[in-house]
Amino acid sequence: MGGEDPRLDQVARGLYRGTWVGSGLPQAHFELENRNGRFAMVQDGVDLCSCEDLPTFFSQVEWNLTEAAMAGLGHYLQIHAAAAVSAGAALLMIGPPDSGKTTLVIGFASLGAHLLTDEIALIEPATLRVHPFPHDFIVHRGTAEEFPEAGKYSLPFARFDGYSFVP
Repeated sequence: MGGEDPRLDQVARGLYRGTWVGSGLPQAHFELENRNGRFAMVQDGVDLCSCEDLPTFFSQVEWNLTEAAMAGLGHYLQIHAAAAVSAGAALLMIGPPDSGKTTLVIGFASLGAHLLTDEIALIEPATLRVHPFPHDFIVHRGTAEEFPEAGKYSLPFARFDGYSFVP
């Protein structure tokens, strides 16, 4: 992934590195390309997304990878939510994009809760147990400023306009 553009290599190496399980070839393969200043994400010769600015492209790639990861987790009930565990109970923060789920879950973590996800809560239908969704948190600048202690965990290559990774 990434071709000759080092920024695309950084995105490819950073996103969803925690979802690699087992050995052998991955079930899904994506290519990131820079075509004369226009970024594209390709799967099996089909453009999944394409745009000119890297921050928007980063967001589109992240969502496409989220959807691919979710497709392989079909036995779980999947809710667009942040989740943490505190005192043995799962806390779910459900809401639309940019409603503050990541900020809330990092706030709970600063009070001692264990983070599970800021994107997709995976719930086992038979037991209602909430499982972690393995990906890096993407923290917007405002959230990072609200919780400066989270910044010490930021990955140096994963800073883009307005947000960064927190593993």
